[in-house]
Amino acid sequence: MPHLIKTILIIITAVTSNTAIARDCSSSDNVVINRVSEILNISKSQIVLGNNFSEQSPAGDALDIVEIIMAIEDNLNIEINDQELDARIGSTSVTELPHKLTIKTLQQFTKEACVRA
Repeated sequence: MPHLIKTILIIITAVTSNTAIARDCSSSDNVVINRVSEILNISKSQIVLGNNFSEQSPAGDALDIVEIIMAIEDNLNIEINDQELDARIGSTSVTELPHKLTIKTLQQFTKEACVRA
């Protein structure tokens, strides 16, 4: 019986510990699409990966992007570094994000953040 209790405690620790949880980074592209679809209130089939947020229909603004990133971080239990993202796309202010950030770039950046986490 003590062996069973020890095994159960090991499993509980593994499930509750962030370092022990294996992230499924292969789903990160879908998480991005799902959050964009949900927050911009558009169907997944309407999302154009190569378009920036201002070119989506309906267009996404800087506040939408912040909300999408926060939702992605929560879903994948990761942190997306805003400064690194800005540097990647050449953005100098949050108001430029909708015009410079594409869905595909956000997917790539999210996958990289997931792998690093």
